[in-house]
Amino acid sequence: MAVDAERGKFHINVIEPSDIGVLWSAQSYRSEVTAAIRKIKSMRWMPLQKLVVNLISPGPHPAYGGDYPCLKTKNVQDLLADLEPADYADVSGYDDVQELQVQYADLLINLTGAGSIGRVSIYYGQQRPITNQHVAKMSVLDGTDEGYLAAFLRSYWGERCLEQGVAGTTGQINMVNDHVRSVPVPVIDSDAQRYIGNKVRQAERLRAWAKSMEYAFLSDLTGAYPEAFANRKGSNKHTRIAANDIVYTLNPGAFEEERLRVQRYLTTHGGAHLKTIATVGGSTTNDYAPESAYIGLDVIASNSCELKVETISGAGTSGSSRLLPEGPIVSKLRPYLNKVSYVPGWLAGAVGSTELLCVQPKANLSGWYLYGVLKSEATLKQLRPLASGATHPRIDQADLLHLVVPMHPDHERLGALLDDAQTAYFNAGYLTTTAKLLVEAIIEGQLTESDLIAAQQALEAGDDGPDQAILARLTPDGLDGSGAPLFPDLDRLATLLARAASEAAGDAD
Repeated sequence: MAVDAERGKFHINVIEPSDIGVLWSAQSYRSEVTAAIRKIKSMRWMPLQKLVVNLISPGPHPAYGGDYPCLKTKNVQDLLADLEPADYADVSGYDDVQELQVQYADLLINLTGAGSIGRVSIYYGQQRPITNQHVAKMSVLDGTDEGYLAAFLRSYWGERCLEQGVAGTTGQINMVNDHVRSVPVPVIDSDAQRYIGNKVRQAERLRAWAKSMEYAFLSDLTGAYPEAFANRKGSNKHTRIAANDIVYTLNPGAFEEERLRVQRYLTTHGGAHLKTIATVGGSTTNDYAPESAYIGLDVIASNSCELKVETISGAGTSGSSRLLPEGPIVSKLRPYLNKVSYVPGWLAGAVGSTELLCVQPKANLSGWYLYGVLKSEATLKQLRPLASGATHPRIDQADLLHLVVPMHPDHERLGALLDDAQTAYFNAGYLTTTAKLLVEAIIEGQLTESDLIAAQQALEAGDDGPDQAILARLTPDGLDGSGAPLFPDLDRLATLLARAASEAAGDAD
């Protein structure tokens, strides 16, 4: 549940004088909000400002068009903040930029915006960006674990405590600074905090490792076919075609100069037309099982292998959907041509938008490699000019089948990099969910601080038994909840973490 999800609903609230906070609006005293604050204040707690070094307040109001990275509400999405996509500000008017910089392990909170208000993330980047007036940074005081603090603020209980400070009308809502500073935070033992915080840091380690594998894939592909990625676009939008150019459409975009240059280059360097190495299709349906996995354009990352899976409640929709087989999926819509993903085997049969084209490689070609190529600029240079239509420009199946695909001799190894990367992203997501669920389990009395202390101390002694026992009890619904386990394969998680740590240590050397 988002911080502001329930604000528009009618409710009658009965509170005690001691429940009154900074605001007096009815929405601030929903029964769930009041109950959450009472619950936290029944524990050992401190106001958020007491756990933060700097005064919690909005960032500057920068002008854009400069060269200094700036974090905005779009960068504060998941528990782990991301600098990309970055906007760049002009900081020439500020005397002390260092005072404005977001440091490693700082927390960020969105102070405005329906749907994003109250969202908290941790920044683990190496650059030192600033924020804008919609985002506040929080430098966590020594003795408090930043991972634990962020996990609490993103938990059910933390979001309800933050919700009391939301003011304004729909579309113009904002967080009241004084309320944010006064949000009650449960204070638990430092070892228990570290156990929870370590899950967040492990997630960041997996995410960084996944990014490094994506970079390695692209670096190898670009190195093998540099001209397919170079920008050689001249002044002529269209060019004459050669006799050996394959033309299957009268769409003027097919004759775009840069598109034909890339196709000719790849063809002369052993490239193959997609129609010879893969099929494009996918069945449509109006009927699917309740609680089906759903993959739409909004859960596909445009710049990584990351894929988030939603769940559909109820069978059937008013429109048709596509059942997705294992393999790459490509968006038809022009603005989202970089929305390419890979549906792993365990998600085969998931429901997807009919705006997705399903690609299935033929024998002896890595589907993961094909996915990486379809997501690359070498493919986008061929597809962008073909998108046609006035209101919603799009490509069709024939456009995809006539792509020229570079056939890297080491495609299996390159594909394996992206396979590991996506698995690492999935497990990073499980770990951040773990941190939030552990906080909720502590607050709700399902786990004790002693349980987490014992697990942390055992890990430090080389025994992962208590840790594995706790993780095995987790489901997406919480500790000992209904449904499948949160982690499909704890052994695979341990292997991924070990590999990520090993490679990070090797890079440090």
